[in-house]
Amino acid sequence: MKNQQNMTFDFACKSLLVSPVLCADVCCSDWSANVPSSVSGVSGLCVHIPCSFTYPGAKAPADKLTGIWFQGNMELQVYNSKHWELVDVLFLNRTRLLGSLDRNDCSLKIGLLGSRDAHKYTFRIEIEGRDQYTYKDQPVTLSVSGQFTVFLPRKTRMCRGVAVSLVCAVVHNCPDTAPVLRWNPVKAEEAVTQSQGWRRVEQGWQERAVLNLLPSAGTHGELLRCSAVFPNGLIQHGPECRLVVNCTSNQIIQTSFIFSEFGMEFGMNRL
Repeated sequence: MKNQQNMTFDFACKSLLVSPVLCADVCCSDWSANVPSSVSGVSGLCVHIPCSFTYPGAKAPADKLTGIWFQGNMELQVYNSKHWELVDVLFLNRTRLLGSLDRNDCSLKIGLLGSRDAHKYTFRIEIEGRDQYTYKDQPVTLSVSGQFTVFLPRKTRMCRGVAVSLVCAVVHNCPDTAPVLRWNPVKAEEAVTQSQGWRRVEQGWQERAVLNLLPSAGTHGELLRCSAVFPNGLIQHGPECRLVVNCTSNQIIQTSFIFSEFGMEFGMNRL
């Protein structure tokens, strides 16, 4: 009887150890994809379409998965993870996956955007020997603009000898083609540009360049502008801002220029 109790207890322990392993190989999700409803890009640059997906049943190994991206209503393939010969000639060598299908990452990169790329895109997963599914209810609409849209800011009132922080920021959708931001030179007691930084935002990535300016009498009337220089040679100039130095009050003014394919915003905060 004592031996039977030991055997029963030993079997129960083994069952508890095996169960988590079995659960780890089973995916209880349904067919679903997590993608933005729309993405915007600029002609001549690239664009990233973030994408993740789930499917029911056990997790499949990478060699059993085929990922396909379609343009339009499954009219043509823009990417196929296994059969490049099925990809439309207009997209050959312009598309690639940014993630791994076995990690449920279907993010797509499209390079050298053109106006013809403005369309609807849909992802499809094929699991060898099991099933296949097209996420028709979760398409992504890509818009392509020829250039950045900019708006002229208001005149900026500055004080002589009082530090001013000017922020130039560009929002883009492809870190591979991130621009370098440059300020044009102006007369001032001191003008120092901080190292360029970036951060993730809802629309993609935002590049920021800060110019710390100490206005002098000679700064009055100067035209200040920030430009974005992209790796492909595209240069986008921000609007010119005429600097007005006509006060001596002890205050700091922070001005922001933000231009991108999504529009430009201008703001001034008194600190």
